[in-house]
Amino acid sequence: MDIAPFAIELPRGGKALIRPVVPADRALLQAGFQRLSERSRFFRFMRPIARLSETELDVLTDLADPRQRAVGALELIDKAGGGEAEQEPAGVARYVRLPDRPDMAEVAVVVVDAYQGQGLGGLLLGALAKWAAAEGVVAFTAITHGENRAMLGLFLSIGAHVVGASGAERELEIPIYVDPERYPATPTGDAFRRAYRLASVA
Repeated sequence: MDIAPFAIELPRGGKALIRPVVPADRALLQAGFQRLSERSRFFRFMRPIARLSETELDVLTDLADPRQRAVGALELIDKAGGGEAEQEPAGVARYVRLPDRPDMAEVAVVVVDAYQGQGLGGLLLGALAKWAAAEGVVAFTAITHGENRAMLGLFLSIGAHVVGASGAERELEIPIYVDPERYPATPTGDAFRRAYRLASVA
């Protein structure tokens, strides 16, 4: 089962392509990581990190592992004089099924700083949720830093609830539905419904 790529208009202008992450995306993932601020890197990995390791890139692009799925957002930038548009990494969302609960999966979302505030996080998570729902996942879990207000707000506005805390970290559980109308009537819920309409899973 796979999700088909789809394009969206960015609120600040331009277009972005949302599609599955593939093994050939190693350079794009590394380039996107290098465009993250130190704060965004820390919130995503919960530790200081300067560069994605080869092992981390192996894991992120492993399509042979049926437990995980990932989608990325790429801004499409027209080249001067025409030709195929360049693709600039803008964000990525990934889930990994829990070993003891295959109907649940841990999710993580990161959006490059220059693209934050445009609703990409909600669309990426929504596309991933449709893919997950089609494969039998009923809930996402997420670990986020208590100071990461943007990500906490994103999760809470889609119906997440806090199920645990350890130091600065918060553990949340997010219900996943086959029917997008079951998501809350919030901007993030609307982003999920838009992603469900645009994304085709087969």
